[in-house]
Amino acid sequence: APSLAADVANLRYKQEAGASHLLTQLFFDNGKFYRFLNLARRAGVTLPVSAGVMPIVRRSQIERTVALSSASLPSAFTRMIARWQDDPESLRKAGIEYAVNQLRDLIEGGADGIHLYAMNDAAVAAAVYDGVRDLLEG
Repeated sequence: APSLAADVANLRYKQEAGASHLLTQLFFDNGKFYRFLNLARRAGVTLPVSAGVMPIVRRSQIERTVALSSASLPSAFTRMIARWQDDPESLRKAGIEYAVNQLRDLIEGGADGIHLYAMNDAAVAAAVYDGVRDLLEG
């Protein structure tokens, strides 16, 4: 959508059309998610909203993913990419760690749900799950 207000209006339309659950596009900045969710709640959106998180574990994902999603990149994320983009194994580890930290914040912050965009990489999904297991099973 062209603006945050238009995004919220779209959510209201989906709710009024009978949607039972909402799922965000992927994002890397939890603060923006919380602000968006606050705006949606103030506008009357009451449906559960699952947060979309994608671990960036390969250099090839970076530009393509950001271009497709229009996601903003917080400085901690861009520093991680700049530091590890030429070291595939370290980028994989750092990307998983970033996603784990993002998920821990969302879970502790009371997110209605999480959608992990793991791009058919079961090992990444398992590693991320291991990083938040204590919050989900404890």
